[in-house]
Amino acid sequence: MMIALLLLLFQSGADALFTEAADHLTQKRYVEAATVLNQLDGLGEENGPMLINLGIAYAQLDSLGLAKFHFTRAAAYPEVADQSEAGLTYVTQQLQRRASGLPVLALNRIQNSILSRFDPFLSLLIPILLLNAGAVLLVWHFRVANRGRKIAAIVMLSLSGLGFVHHAAMSVFAARYDLGVMIRQETQLRETPSADSAVIIPVFEGYDLRIDRSQAAEGWVHVTLINGSNGWLPAGSIRTYPSNARP
Repeated sequence: MMIALLLLLFQSGADALFTEAADHLTQKRYVEAATVLNQLDGLGEENGPMLINLGIAYAQLDSLGLAKFHFTRAAAYPEVADQSEAGLTYVTQQLQRRASGLPVLALNRIQNSILSRFDPFLSLLIPILLLNAGAVLLVWHFRVANRGRKIAAIVMLSLSGLGFVHHAAMSVFAARYDLGVMIRQETQLRETPSADSAVIIPVFEGYDLRIDRSQAAEGWVHVTLINGSNGWLPAGSIRTYPSNARP
């Protein structure tokens, strides 16, 4: 699977670097390939094949957290969706062999899923459309009384109100939280943002995290794990997904 994915790298505005990275990958120089691809990423030359190949490089370097991070980002590009899924399956299998999984708290799975799928534009557009449709039906009812139109108008206006409440609540939720992944092989979740603080549980590479931006401390981030445990992790031990690449 990994060798086949190497063929995805293509030329674009940064041809020389893409070619260099492809050569490194072909020759199994994964450290050099990751370095070049990260340069492209830093220059804003992001694309699906580049992210797939970053995932390949890190998977071969046994940096499974970083591999998961980049394969997940690649899923935002339809042209490499199948390769992203294959890469994530490979990484998940490798992580499972380390027996470092966590039990999943259903509430956290639901919250993370809602956060990852929240579309501010669509969540506002739907209640606006319902509001306008309901208003039109209500005006029509007042001009030509009709019980069915009146009921339909009330239903649409009620759903519109619920939609606006949902949009407001989700906007607050999305503004507070990010999703991320653990990239170190192991660290500890601590009660306070200090290396001397009590340990809650060990945290392993590949763990999914919800990051609370409302709580901040220099060099530390406050997170909730998929099992519901929450506490502090060193900032350098995690990567935060861009909004367009949330898992």
